[in-house]
Amino acid sequence: MPATRVSQQLAAHEAMIPMAKWSKDHWSTLAYIETVMVECACFQVGLDPRMRSNRHNFRILHEDCQWPLRRGGTSGRATASMAIVMRPEHATALNDGERVAGHDDWGCVLDLAAEGLFTTPPEKIDPCVMLHFAPRGLALASALRAHKAAGGNFRSCVPSA
Repeated sequence: MPATRVSQQLAAHEAMIPMAKWSKDHWSTLAYIETVMVECACFQVGLDPRMRSNRHNFRILHEDCQWPLRRGGTSGRATASMAIVMRPEHATALNDGERVAGHDDWGCVLDLAAEGLFTTPPEKIDPCVMLHFAPRGLALASALRAHKAAGGNFRSCVPSA
């Protein structure tokens, strides 16, 4: 069976999670994406050991974009071999403590896109796509950075942008 798009796989079994329900997993994913964007001028969707991947997404990303741009415009070949499939108990946590089975950091990326944080809509997010922040994404990343600088944590983040 051919691999399906990451966005199709997620949309097939669950609705996007609205920002009002986000907790540490969504906010830490946003912070990591911003860090990569600062270093590389974009965030390329691909296998990344710093992102939780469910079995399906791991397989697709490993086959279609094993070495995305990372660290100042170079490929992540040195760390791609460290990527692993997340354990089910590490599914995305929501702000009410609920865990969403099968939802990984790539699901969080699609949720970020659904909220208009990227110039690319969620249905266009596939392996090797380069993501850039839309104005709303820049504002929210800035608000998150200010929250963290003031001593806040990802779990307690409440967006103001």
